[in-house]
Amino acid sequence: RTFRVLRATRVARVIRLQAFQELTILVRGLLGGLRILGWSLVVLLLPLYSMAVVFRETVGGVDEETSYGAEHFQSLGESLFTVFRCTVAGSCETSQGKPIFVLLSARYGWGYGLL
Repeated sequence: RTFRVLRATRVARVIRLQAFQELTILVRGLLGGLRILGWSLVVLLLPLYSMAVVFRETVGGVDEETSYGAEHFQSLGESLFTVFRCTVAGSCETSQGKPIFVLLSARYGWGYGLL
């Protein structure tokens, strides 16, 4: 009786292994894709983070009344979001609809317009 149970579990394991072989391949591909996705996020966010730090440290401490678009760089998080929004989404305007980097380059020099 015990041998029948062992034989039945062996047959079930072989059938199960063959049935889930495609699923195993799919899961391995998914895990490999997640690793590539993680590295692509690092490659994308590293220059954006560097630019956000530069803008925060150079422009971010300016008074908001005479800011010329610098109010979007007051904190590192806001600076990173603004740089991300300008480079990836293409929406680089102040709340009044004025282009941020045109205002920054007019106020602080043409170097900020190139970044």
